[in-house]
Amino acid sequence: MPVAIVRYDRALHRIYANPHFERVTGLRPEQYLGCTPSEWSTLGDDAVRMEALLRAVLDHGAPGEMDIESTGADGDVRWFTLKAIPEFDPAGAVVSALTVSVETTRQKAAERIAREREHAFRSLADSIPVDVFHFDRDGRIRFANSVAAATLRRPAEQLLGRRLDELGLPLLVRVHEQVVAVAGDGTAKKIELRQERDGHPFPEVRQIRLLPETDPGGATVGVIGIGRDVTAAYLQDAAWSFVTRQSLDHNADSYFFDLVRFLGDLLAVDHVLVDRFPEDDPGFAQTVAFYSKGELRPALRYALRDTPCEAVAQVKLCCHPRDAHVLFPRDRFLVEQGVQSYVGVPLVDATGRAVGLLAVMDCNPILDEEAVVGVLRKIAGHAGAELIRRQADRKLRESERLFRTLAELSPDHVARYDVRGRKIYVSPNLASFLEQDEPRAIGRSPAETSPGDAGIAEYEGALARVLATGMPEEIEFTFHRNQSINHVRFIATRDSAGAIDGAIAYGRDITQIVAQRERIKTLALTDTVTKLANRHALQEFGATLLARAREGRSDLGVLFLDVDGLKDINDTLGHSAGDHLLRNIAERIRQCVGSGDLLARVGGDEFAIVAPAADGRTNMEEIVARIRAKLAEPFRIEHRMITASVSMGLAMFPEHGDDLEQLMAHADAAMYQAKRKGRGNWETFRHELGSRGRERLDLLDALREAETGEGLELHFQPVVELRDGTWIGAEALLRLRRPDEELLAPDRFMDIAEESGSIIPIGRWVMRRGAEMACRWNQGRRKPLTVNVNVSTNQFLYDDIASLTREILHQTGARPEWLAIEVTESLLLEDSARIHDAIRALHAMGVNVFIDDFGTGYSSLGYLNRFQVTGLKIDRQFVDDIDGDSRQYELVNACISLARALRLRVVAEGIERETQVHILNQLGCPVGQGYLFGRPQPIDRFAAAMARCDAESPGWA
Repeated sequence: MPVAIVRYDRALHRIYANPHFERVTGLRPEQYLGCTPSEWSTLGDDAVRMEALLRAVLDHGAPGEMDIESTGADGDVRWFTLKAIPEFDPAGAVVSALTVSVETTRQKAAERIAREREHAFRSLADSIPVDVFHFDRDGRIRFANSVAAATLRRPAEQLLGRRLDELGLPLLVRVHEQVVAVAGDGTAKKIELRQERDGHPFPEVRQIRLLPETDPGGATVGVIGIGRDVTAAYLQDAAWSFVTRQSLDHNADSYFFDLVRFLGDLLAVDHVLVDRFPEDDPGFAQTVAFYSKGELRPALRYALRDTPCEAVAQVKLCCHPRDAHVLFPRDRFLVEQGVQSYVGVPLVDATGRAVGLLAVMDCNPILDEEAVVGVLRKIAGHAGAELIRRQADRKLRESERLFRTLAELSPDHVARYDVRGRKIYVSPNLASFLEQDEPRAIGRSPAETSPGDAGIAEYEGALARVLATGMPEEIEFTFHRNQSINHVRFIATRDSAGAIDGAIAYGRDITQIVAQRERIKTLALTDTVTKLANRHALQEFGATLLARAREGRSDLGVLFLDVDGLKDINDTLGHSAGDHLLRNIAERIRQCVGSGDLLARVGGDEFAIVAPAADGRTNMEEIVARIRAKLAEPFRIEHRMITASVSMGLAMFPEHGDDLEQLMAHADAAMYQAKRKGRGNWETFRHELGSRGRERLDLLDALREAETGEGLELHFQPVVELRDGTWIGAEALLRLRRPDEELLAPDRFMDIAEESGSIIPIGRWVMRRGAEMACRWNQGRRKPLTVNVNVSTNQFLYDDIASLTREILHQTGARPEWLAIEVTESLLLEDSARIHDAIRALHAMGVNVFIDDFGTGYSSLGYLNRFQVTGLKIDRQFVDDIDGDSRQYELVNACISLARALRLRVVAEGIERETQVHILNQLGCPVGQGYLFGRPQPIDRFAAAMARCDAESPGWA
């Protein structure tokens, strides 16, 4: 090994250096000779230490040694071990010192790495929660981490240099022997130790692994020992062994009893219980098995509230290692038994819902809660599955019992089939229907129980499809044995794995229902008043006639008829008289059509005829002529002779349309053109009439949308006190806004609304909106404002107007006196119990009823006396010329006098001039309305005008 040799005199000057020194330092003799170490050196602080070492050697004549660090010319740091040796003269005096330096850079690097590794090892060992030991070959402890020291209950520094067999624990002698064995043969070993612990219900189980430590050459230089507490894993393994044994044991009935006993013994706890949470008893638990102080206890039901089990029911782990009876003072069991510790885990189904719990309790605190929790969690999955299986079995038994009970009580024919289509159950009703007792039917197919019956083939086919696909199916088939018609629904049944294992058939004899269904269908296609076909029948059978005409390339005529003046008869004689007239007209028209023609009533006063026309238009003209002739004779209605006529419109296929809807629309347009000429006329469709028909259809479409309020608006006209012009009410007047923004007054659409039936939902909307406005405007008013709404005769006849009004008042919060209903005189002509009861009910709830346009209809003092109306509204045609025509003056005076005599309120309509107001005041008419006080306005503008009026008359606001 090359060494650097340098000689120093007693003054510490260099007086010699060998060539290796020059190579290491890169110096020439003239650069280093005569210099001390501190005068020239790359040693830094080590130069001072070196001079001190040299002085000691020169002074005492004894050799010395030190490590020095040198930075070379290339900047690299190098390490050397320097030995200083004294040199003596012949007299024995120290005359110089010789230094011998050997480079140790590699050795120092190796030592540094070893130290770093040792530090990393110790840091890692102290950071992990297991025992870590480092033994030398003799088994003496070179290192023990803090966890290992805690396990041996000694400070780590007291363990260093000692062997395990010197620590006074018998179990550790065995460990020491194994350490020495590993150091000797280099083979890793694993040891498991069990030791009872004071105050613990079960022993501590530790597992120790011994691993050989080798040098780079592979020689064993020590042993690494790693130990950990495996008590929890040991207990979990024991629990899992129990679960495995139970899975192989066919005596499943005792499973939960065996489980609670096992856990009580394994964990040495006082109480173990398994509960289930009944779906039909929320908030309560029912014990499945209860082990308490060495004995099985009877099942009990208890409330979950204020118990630790309540948290478990919410799918939470609940662990109270001590003071459980203090934490839950309302849990009587915990308090009476002095329970200190409680651990409970939920038993859950596939959706994560808690179906039960598994819990242990003890009268001592739990010292190793992690181990207990681990055991319960290990076993909870299997226990939960068993609990769910038991609940499923119980439900299955209950379902089977319920199925048989329902099947035997049901009037249906119930059969259950296996996957091969053979009966495994037959209800008593089905056995009676088949004229066989149940034992004879079991195990047989449908064909075998009803041989030769052709209807059974359809039954068996449906059953086979359900068994193959699992999809439910329904059939109607004729059981030829007794000619009964039967409806059967097949439903597949499935096993717990979801596989089809059979089917259930629910059957019922529907022979009478089918007959009734046919009768209902006939009624559904028949008009109740005239017994003719109705609109539905027209659409169904008319389409058939049209299809035949199209197929045979022949003509077909559609004749649309409208009874002239029927509304006048309804208004004057009542609807019952109108219906009587319709029946008579229908019968005469029936006599005018052939057996292959279709006659239908399609509306209130409308009829339609669809007739094959082999001779084209000529055939239809002959029908028209016969109808006109038949209707020329007067009708006797309620001791009156009435002449009736119809307006008719004709459209021909294929000339005027290709489908029934288009032909009906064109015939309708022609009919309206005929009606414009006067009563009793008829027209054939021309294409220029189509636009008018389309306008009517568009209006019908708009009215259908208006049934939900779409396009409807209310405008309001003030009702005032004539003496001072104070606003005391408002009449709600309906408007219809079309898609093109045209605003229609009622005279443009009301007749069509009445005919189409749209008037009913539209009327409901008007009343509800009027009540809402009354609520809005009467907020904070001293004297309330009354909102008048117009109600049609049809609404009174075909809607429960009293119930509707009561409902709207309740929903909107409007008071009854805030709402007034206006009706026409024609309503009172009905004089029916329904009208009487409705007006009486409105009067009883405090809603005022006024007769609108009084004097323009069939006026009668009788109905004023019979009906509980509130007042009269004198029509504008009488008020219009009251200041210029004495007859009009007398008529209005008579109306006011009549109202006063009958104690009825009176309102004058159509007031436009101050002179009219003056005269009405003189005649004693207190209230009026008209353009003089305000035109009908939209809601916002009316509200603004009302606010101005209130400001001028603050006593009313």
